[in-house]
Amino acid sequence: TGTLRAAEMATLTVETTGILRVAKGGGRRLAEGDKVKRGQIVAEVSGEDVTLAARSEATTRRLETTQRDFESKKRLYEEGLITLLDLKGAETSLAEAKNDQERSRLTESRTRLVSPVNGTIIKLVRDAAGQAIVDGQRVMAGTTIAQVAALGTLVADIDLIGGDVARVTPGMTARVRQHAFEGADFVGRVLRLAPSLDPATRALRAEVEVVNDTERL
Repeated sequence: TGTLRAAEMATLTVETTGILRVAKGGGRRLAEGDKVKRGQIVAEVSGEDVTLAARSEATTRRLETTQRDFESKKRLYEEGLITLLDLKGAETSLAEAKNDQERSRLTESRTRLVSPVNGTIIKLVRDAAGQAIVDGQRVMAGTTIAQVAALGTLVADIDLIGGDVARVTPGMTARVRQHAFEGADFVGRVLRLAPSLDPATRALRAEVEVVNDTERL
């Protein structure tokens, strides 16, 4: 007997305190069990503190202006019409504008929770009573908003005991059965074995990769 788990799972956590809004998919609010793609926004956090910090459009315009000003002053300096001090001042302003834009982009990216994998939402934020948190509620930094798992391939953690420890090797084909699907075998293979026995149970942990293309498991 063993326990199945996702081979690949991503946890999306809020980095900035603010107001939660779960994204939509297929015309409705995303929910547990929905599919998402790599790079897809799962939720966003907004609020006064976030809005003031995430000002990418304004910082981009400032960067473009200071870039043009620097290039203009550079030509004037090369023509001997302004001093080196004037050119250095324009260069400093350009560096500051670049830093401001980078900070704004970083803050903005922290307000958007994006899935790094193609997978299924297996958990979406709930309150202490287990109720789904609705849009518009305030969430604190550090709150886990969602967990996304790729379910096409699962891993079964198996404890081997006795003579099975010597008989099972990595790469070996495995047949996996689940009590909910009586008589059905799922194809798998032994991925790896633990380097040592568990000192308490004297069992050896084996990881078995299980093909789950239909996502029945």
